[in-house]
Amino acid sequence: MLKKELRFRPVILLLIVLAVPNIIFFLVKAMSHYYVSDDFLNSALILKREGIKVVFNIAELEKFNQKDNLKNIEDELTQILKRSKSGEFQSKSCNETECIYTLYGTEADRMHQLIKPVLRKYPEKSGYIYKIYDLKNYKDQVKGDLY
Repeated sequence: MLKKELRFRPVILLLIVLAVPNIIFFLVKAMSHYYVSDDFLNSALILKREGIKVVFNIAELEKFNQKDNLKNIEDELTQILKRSKSGEFQSKSCNETECIYTLYGTEADRMHQLIKPVLRKYPEKSGYIYKIYDLKNYKDQVKGDLY
């Protein structure tokens, strides 16, 4: 009887070792309060999720002939955040009056510092940002200048 039990233990142990990281990954990914980077299994870091919304006023940009320059901002923001590994570009939403760019990451303040050089290409009064410190409930939103 003892020999049969010992024969199955390595198989059960192997299944547990292979399944546990995947289970943990999907459970953490399901928790919207936390930001889980794509390289989660490599780094095993779970960080609080924060965000930034960059809002541009189309009428203000047209005054300074800057509206066409918004075409490149998505690529620039994506590259900066990817290089720094501090967040990711989430979405873009534009209508006749404004364009909103949403960024998610680990620290809203750090992301803002990183994207300031891109934002400085636009007139200061052409938009504003929201720093969101609690993405789960959209609490602790702080409205501020572009830079």
